[in-house]
Amino acid sequence: MSATTSDPGRGIPDDGPSEFISFFGYGVEERLTDAAVEVLRRVGGHRLTLAAVAEWQQVSRQAIQQQAGTRARFLEMVTTCFGDRWRAWASRGYAGVERLVRLPATADALHGTRVWRGLEELAWGELLAGNDAPARAIAEHRGAEDDRRAWLVARDLDRDLTEVERDLLAVVVDGLLWRMTLAVDPLPLDRATAVLRAHLESLGWDDSLLA
Repeated sequence: MSATTSDPGRGIPDDGPSEFISFFGYGVEERLTDAAVEVLRRVGGHRLTLAAVAEWQQVSRQAIQQQAGTRARFLEMVTTCFGDRWRAWASRGYAGVERLVRLPATADALHGTRVWRGLEELAWGELLAGNDAPARAIAEHRGAEDDRRAWLVARDLDRDLTEVERDLLAVVVDGLLWRMTLAVDPLPLDRATAVLRAHLESLGWDDSLLA
């Protein structure tokens, strides 16, 4: 099946470079995160190993170990660095206008969303192994994004959101992103957008920042 709008699991083909690959500030963390994004694109999260990263970068595993140390440290660096990219992508709108929510429409955006979900699963595995650093990094990014969305809605409503309204907004957005990235029968963009608009209308909010 071709990657068109009739194929919601793959998204619209991308014309430009990936929004999740770094082109500036090329330090160790940036290079390793770029490699992780590409490895996840090709083989999925269960095969995100230092050996796989070394193969993609065409270097030895020892070279990657010198840069990243352990796999646990590698995941900590990647979750922190990719979290910054994810939050930048999520709020980026047209002509510099900040978006409330950005739903993935292109193949690249869907992959970036899957990377973030995959890192959450890997962070859970690290937490079970006694390493809470990746999970804490993800929680920090998630909390900052929840705060940003709640502030934008409250600003337009001219009132603070209740705790239930804030939590419900976060659950709706997270649920939509999860459903849109399912391997089988993902939620199409038009239906996800309709759900989000209906929820915002229930708050009495103008949905102009969804554009």
